Amino acid sequence: MQKKQRNAFIKFNATFSTDVARRWSKMVAEWDANKTKPNPYAEPVAGTSTAEVRLELANEEAADARRGNQTVHDISASRWLAMGLDLEEQQ
Repeated sequence: MQKKQRNAFIKFNATFSTDVARRWSKMVAEWDANKTKPNPYAEPVAGTSTAEVRLELANEEAADARRGNQTVHDISASRWLAMGLDLEEQQ
């Protein structure tokens, strides 16, 4: 298994430039020596949160209401999308 994992690492590592691999190795060594250093294994947080999407939808719906735009459906488009987001989170 060790040989298999080593070969997988070599193949994967070859997809990066020497400079990138060297910087990564340095980050790992620094973090191994001092856990207050940035964790090289932590995934960066990016994108929009569900709460931000809900807030934006609510703001759009409120703006529509101020302009006098009424929905003809029992459920607003923003509520429908919010329900879809809820379903996605449950999966």
